[in-house]
Amino acid sequence: MLDLSKIAQQMQGISNHLAKEAEAAKVRIAIATQLLHQAHQHQTHLVDQLQTNNLGFAAAEPVEPLDTRVSINPAPEAHTVIATDGSQINPSHHEIAYCYLLNIGRVVLHYGQSRFPLLDSQPEVIYRPEDLYASRQWGIRTEEWMGHRRTVSEAVVLGELGVAINGGQHVIPQNTYCPPKPGSRQLSLLQRPSVPTLAMTDGSLIYW
Repeated sequence: MLDLSKIAQQMQGISNHLAKEAEAAKVRIAIATQLLHQAHQHQTHLVDQLQTNNLGFAAAEPVEPLDTRVSINPAPEAHTVIATDGSQINPSHHEIAYCYLLNIGRVVLHYGQSRFPLLDSQPEVIYRPEDLYASRQWGIRTEEWMGHRRTVSEAVVLGELGVAINGGQHVIPQNTYCPPKPGSRQLSLLQRPSVPTLAMTDGSLIYW
């Protein structure tokens, strides 16, 4: 069994470590603020350097002064937010079957509308040899290929939610409720909207 008394003794060390990390974070923020101020003063020169130097990776190029602040209006009382996020289980030769799993979580939240949310996931098990080893033709490891497939699936599912929310197929008339059938739960949840819709995704904005 786990000895909680021994764990309690180690928690004090964790507390001291977190306190030191908090102080170090303040120092990093102060340095970053100073560097931002310096970069703002030489922004034109730095942008010219960015355009002439090959960094080997994609870097954001500011199109406005670095100290630009834009006021954002409050969100409308009624609005809808959709999002997707994926996870994966890597294959293992020690398991009963050599396979891997991709799971794409889906979220639809209707704020200020008294409507049911959509909170579910779409799992997929990949086990056929032609799918498991498809990445070998490009010299990509299976684990890396899984990450690519998950990223694509997140974008595709988010697009499908956006289409359904904004009057695509499989959408029932507004203010109509139909008892959800197996495999079609979203039909009673994704109705024709009359409010703004925001789609959110996790991860980088740049797909390598």
